Amino acid sequence: MLKNIYFAKKPQEEECRTRLKAARDRLAGLQTKIKEHKIPVLVLMEGWGTAGKGSIISQMIQNIDPRFFEVAAMDSPTPEECRKPFLYRFFAQARTSRDSFPDASGGPIKRTYSVHIEIADEPGALAAIATILALNQISIKNIGITHNREQQDGVLRVEFYQEESIAKASQILTAKGYAVFSQS
Repeated sequence: MLKNIYFAKKPQEEECRTRLKAARDRLAGLQTKIKEHKIPVLVLMEGWGTAGKGSIISQMIQNIDPRFFEVAAMDSPTPEECRKPFLYRFFAQARTSRDSFPDASGGPIKRTYSVHIEIADEPGALAAIATILALNQISIKNIGITHNREQQDGVLRVEFYQEESIAKASQILTAKGYAVFSQS
């Protein structure tokens, strides 16, 4: 039975180095594209203890920008973790890492400061809100109408540069008779 198994010939050392360098360069290029398109990626490596995972990871990350990844080692699952789906532990650890970003982080997940405002579906409604905010020295970072309408009127999402603007805008617009919902 074993006489029919084909064992591929191991490539020469120089060919291994050449192929590894090409793979590293390709991985670094892919990281740049992933960063440009803001695509989240989770890479998992699993294997027996002392199987060489650490060495492989070290070789993989050699040409990658260390500001944009984190290597996390995981111990054997606890009895509680064994009762949950396989990827639960990995996502739980990713959540912990994500939550460690400071609010003013320059990291991949930016904090947003916004309010939702119910507005009438009529000409000038959007301009009126923008004018009210401008007259009160509140800078708008982004503005747009959400496309899911439960009521007949529209819902305007206004995003600000600073957290303080949420309370100030909410107070001013509520006083003008608008229904305002904060979301930070």
